Amino acid sequence: MSAFLYWIFVQLSVLLVQADGYQSRFVVTDQGRVHYFESAGQGSLPPIVLLHGIGCQSTDLYPVFRHLRAVSRKVIVVDLPAHGETEIPVEKLSLQAVQQSFYQGLDQILAQEEPAILFGNSLGGWQALLYAQHAPQELAGLVAVSPAGARADDPAYQRLRQIFAHDTIEEPYSILPLLFNKQLAAPGLVAMMIQARFSQPRVKALMERLSPEMTLPPEHLQKLKMPTLLIWGGQDRIFPDMLPYFKAHLPPQAEILEPTFFTHSPYIEGEMDRELHQLMIQWATRVFPAQAAEPAAPTFSQLAPVIAGVAPGWEQSLLNEQ
Repeated sequence: MSAFLYWIFVQLSVLLVQADGYQSRFVVTDQGRVHYFESAGQGSLPPIVLLHGIGCQSTDLYPVFRHLRAVSRKVIVVDLPAHGETEIPVEKLSLQAVQQSFYQGLDQILAQEEPAILFGNSLGGWQALLYAQHAPQELAGLVAVSPAGARADDPAYQRLRQIFAHDTIEEPYSILPLLFNKQLAAPGLVAMMIQARFSQPRVKALMERLSPEMTLPPEHLQKLKMPTLLIWGGQDRIFPDMLPYFKAHLPPQAEILEPTFFTHSPYIEGEMDRELHQLMIQWATRVFPAQAAEPAAPTFSQLAPVIAGVAPGWEQSLLNEQ
């Protein structure tokens, strides 16, 4: 039942995002196709490319990217390997092969654009930081929200494995207090969706391939040359102890913001999606002042509030507004 409901959720979210003007595209790599959505923007900031976290998909970032068309020349949202419509066969490949295939896909997507701002949250933040080393010439800037990849001791790593490889499937209710500040109106439905997402064989295969040896070495962070914004919520209960690693090793041009009420993925709850996009835009207009004209009026379709409630802005239908 949970898998069927999740399938309906995925199909509905894709249809609604397309109805709001985003085009579904694929690029072909040696190992399979990488899927993304794109839409022309009405603003003057560089193109913005967004990467989601583990167990998610590109449409889950809709509460963030729906606000960005008004200020950017283009918005692109990519499905990571083992997620969404991307077709890289994670179960049959090493993590290195998966990574190289994803790089190949991103290379093709970004080769069509001017240097872009790359955004990533959690696993997507880790991927954004890795790609910044792989192809820095493709990036005008980097925004990471609670990225994975910090070096941690074994107990901290085992805690994360417990959360993502076990609790999401066997005890999904235990994940809810880690992700949300507010009390949920429909905790059973949310727990069921989490369980369905992380029970997918391809997501489980990806989890099995992740190890502590794949974290970001200090020199990787220190070598970042592009303008960088790190956002880390004071209510991040997934990576509560990882921020000091990034503070210690990010280069001087990196800005670090710590909103006290932000959770690990702040766009899934309440007004945090609006606050997140505002922080991004304020930073980008300072970093790229020559390109920061007055933002165009948003052109959200009448379906925008519906999409925000389905994919996956839980707040409208699943959160108490008390």
